[in-house]
Amino acid sequence: MVAGVYTNYGWTIHVDNELYDIGNRYQEFDPREQGAGFEPKVEISYYIPMSVSSATIVHANTSSPTETTGSISPVLINGPGGTYSYQWYNASGAMSGKTSLNLTGVPYGWYGLKVTSSIAGAEPFFYAFLVGVNCQEVSIEFNPGPDYIDDANLQKALFVSQNEVTNYYNSTDLNMYSGGAFSNIRSVLKYRLWLDEEMYIDDAVMSLTANYSYSNSNNPVNSGSMYVMTENWNEKIITYSNQPEYSLINPIPIPSLSSVPQTRQFDAADHFNLWRQNNSQNFGWLMKMNDESLTSSSNSQRYNSSDATSNRPKINFSISVSNPVAPNYCNQVFAKMDRTLRGVLYKPYLTHLYFYYDEEYATADAGLNYKVYKADAPLVPVLNHTIQPLTEIEYGDNRYTLDVSDLQAGVYVLEITNNKSEKFYLRFKVED
Repeated sequence: MVAGVYTNYGWTIHVDNELYDIGNRYQEFDPREQGAGFEPKVEISYYIPMSVSSATIVHANTSSPTETTGSISPVLINGPGGTYSYQWYNASGAMSGKTSLNLTGVPYGWYGLKVTSSIAGAEPFFYAFLVGVNCQEVSIEFNPGPDYIDDANLQKALFVSQNEVTNYYNSTDLNMYSGGAFSNIRSVLKYRLWLDEEMYIDDAVMSLTANYSYSNSNNPVNSGSMYVMTENWNEKIITYSNQPEYSLINPIPIPSLSSVPQTRQFDAADHFNLWRQNNSQNFGWLMKMNDESLTSSSNSQRYNSSDATSNRPKINFSISVSNPVAPNYCNQVFAKMDRTLRGVLYKPYLTHLYFYYDEEYATADAGLNYKVYKADAPLVPVLNHTIQPLTEIEYGDNRYTLDVSDLQAGVYVLEITNNKSEKFYLRFKVED
């Protein structure tokens, strides 16, 4: 009733066998008129399902498999309460020692989180995340088990309306079928995957393995489409009669199958790039035949679902990451600061000055002081760390950007003093 599968018309109560010839059988219950605390009542235990409201992802600095600068810090909301336990997974399975909400010290790749509650009867929560590499395109195969994929079949049987509220969430198939006067079947598919807003999806190739195809002689074309869902759904309760809305804009075509088994690949990059800008709108796809109005013929395509033993749905991502703290950071050449002031002029790009310096000693951010002064007035700084803080970029060592948008046109000198009182200089020019 909560899901909208049934309308709340209440219940009828009767014995299992109402045949008279088996003898008198009855049970009596107090009605609402009885009073004295014996009226019918219902007690409902419920919780709003857990979800990810936001996530801070630090991407790795290099694509080396030994690089361990990546991290994931998700923010979870709702859920059953109680005491939560956490376990992180990667493509190889459960990660040893990674049992905190925040995952740290990992290279690029995909990582899945399992959250369990001490509340009896509460279902585990699963969600996955991608970690990329700063300023470098990398490939990640997201090939999880059923915990990180939601999918189900929705059947409409025209002669048996009750079948419209039957749920097929644990089927090993994703089935699209148009049977005209008999039935229609659709499927829904969703990846439980968080995409960082600063991570661009260069490619997202979805692979589905077809295991059955049929088209009778009256209508030999059995093509379909994948439509973006616009409302949330739960794979265990979604049915044909309560399926959510979907968009007709920019569907992914599913051509006719020439043979089975056959692995099909679909370009889903546009959809994933939309979802990474608002992960809460990732409701997945509805898969259905293009012609569901057939009256004298039937068409079908069937693919392995997440509950199949092999050839499950997967995504091959190619992703690139741009550091959000510095505009056009990945395309920048960082100016090198020197121990002596040189005559070379460096020009800021998009009001930001990009620079680095060779540091022989570990310098805490608090020990890094700077000042900017006009080249012809070295005694009066126009900027310093108390006026405009430096922004350290998580890429290698001693790389920084400085917002110089408030400076007027002219020639300036940047001076940095580390905690060893050593000075580094850079001359730059601001233009109108």
